[in-house]
Amino acid sequence: MSRLHIPSEAMGYVDAIRAKYSIGDIMSYLTEASQLRFSVIGEPITDEYVYVHPLGKAAKDNLISYAIDLESLDNCYRGGASIVAAHLSEAVQQVDTHLLPSEMIVKRRYIERASNQKIFALMPEGTMVPPLPIEVLEREDLGRLVVADFGHGLVTAQNTKVISNRAEWLGLTVQSNAANWGFNLLTKWLRADFVVVDEIELRLACGERDCSLEILLEAQRDRMGARVFAVTLGHRGCLILDEQGFHGIPALVAGAVDRMGTGDAFLAWSAPLACVGAPGDMVGLIGNLAGGLEASMVGNQPVTRRMMLQKVAEIFGEA
Repeated sequence: MSRLHIPSEAMGYVDAIRAKYSIGDIMSYLTEASQLRFSVIGEPITDEYVYVHPLGKAAKDNLISYAIDLESLDNCYRGGASIVAAHLSEAVQQVDTHLLPSEMIVKRRYIERASNQKIFALMPEGTMVPPLPIEVLEREDLGRLVVADFGHGLVTAQNTKVISNRAEWLGLTVQSNAANWGFNLLTKWLRADFVVVDEIELRLACGERDCSLEILLEAQRDRMGARVFAVTLGHRGCLILDEQGFHGIPALVAGAVDRMGTGDAFLAWSAPLACVGAPGDMVGLIGNLAGGLEASMVGNQPVTRRMMLQKVAEIFGEA
């Protein structure tokens, strides 16, 4: 088995998952999911990277001055619901994006080139998009739906009720970010079949800083009636709750260079497996692989089907 690029601390888990499932089991669910059609709702975002290099401390202020690398301008990547749809189109047969607004939210990040570290970010004050009209939602066949709720105005407490009622199957993430901190919570949604949030987003929704993560996860899963509920934990992997109980899954791809968009990749690749009834630990496995592959690339770039199948083969010793 090739163990290249798999973190050493994850090898015990890899051995256990290989004993539980064959690569044929995984491929069966991936193939079934690939036949599906999904719609996507969420705010489209453009993530712009501007590379800089430090000049040194300013003479009259306690700050570091940077110079922009002019050749680095116009590094723009699809973000938000746009990149969720791009990931999803690699996992399934058809993705409908006609419910995405045409307005693009632009988020600009300044990055120190030598270290690839983000220095600061800028976005227009009060950046919002108009809410999705309820009358539009009421006449749409939402079918199988993935919602990437980034809290920039598209999804309101009122239209979440219509979306929840009209979706045949609903996969959901609700993001807390600098522009909506504390005001875009999972609690605005009454139900979902599959939920992905990170630990902070779950704790904010529950109003609990220190309570056991398992208790909070179970409470929200029960409230929303989700079959599978995933909490992403960054470099620690993810925690999944399904009808079989809790599943802790470590990060499975080493060498992260840019963690932006890893949650989007997790959502888009894991949602179709959850939709076809894959076990929760298999859903989390594919989600973690997608997030890790995304982190291995600079900027938001789709995790392709070829990349995913190669990584699955590596995990199961057939690469």
